Amino acid sequence: MATLYGCTDNTAANYNSLATIDNGTCIPSVHYNITGELTQRLIAVNSNAKVSSIYLTNIEGTNACTVDLYVEKKLNGKFYILKGAELPIGATLSHDIVGVKSGFGLFIKLTKSASETPAVDVILQ
Repeated sequence: MATLYGCTDNTAANYNSLATIDNGTCIPSVHYNITGELTQRLIAVNSNAKVSSIYLTNIEGTNACTVDLYVEKKLNGKFYILKGAELPIGATLSHDIVGVKSGFGLFIKLTKSASETPAVDVILQ
């Protein structure tokens, strides 16, 4: 069997299923379960967090929900990545975060599309 170095942690952002030896390069993922009509801070403004991708999954069993996803910096204001995006039942939306430097805050706002409370799983990588 050939030796292949890489990240062997299947919960990491850069997991390599072909790797046979872990090389210490694993990048941890951050997971949130967000329920309710609310605005949730995912990353604090002026933090030095680095995010390259975000995954949103609608886990509410009977209805779609509406999602706003935006970055914010104290003096620059808000920049919407998604605004009024409808996330169907069971659907996963992935988005690469490109061109956003450190110091920003990342926020998500959920709005119900029907009578059910929205519920979304969020993974940041």
